[in-house]
Amino acid sequence: RRQKQYIGKLMRNADAAPIQAALDAIKEHGHTSAARFRELERWRDRLIAEGDAAISAFVENYPQADRARLRTLARNAHTEQTRDEAPKSARMLFRYLRDLTE
Repeated sequence: RRQKQYIGKLMRNADAAPIQAALDAIKEHGHTSAARFRELERWRDRLIAEGDAAISAFVENYPQADRARLRTLARNAHTEQTRDEAPKSARMLFRYLRDLTE
């Protein structure tokens, strides 16, 4: 309780603008990382569902991507989905997409 009161005393004398700017930056980073995560999930699902057409579209956006690796991971993930197996290849595909976009 005393620590909270002391922090309150310090805050009365401090300029709130830099603190608010730092809090806004943290909040904005959270929103952008969540949006990036959702975009990668959409790409993963599209690569698994559409196959070569989606791989071509992805390589257009990210030319550094390895087309053969994408194709292998997407096909393995599709096979796992149809067999109701654990989504090991889908996870590997997501990690690969995340590494490419970082």
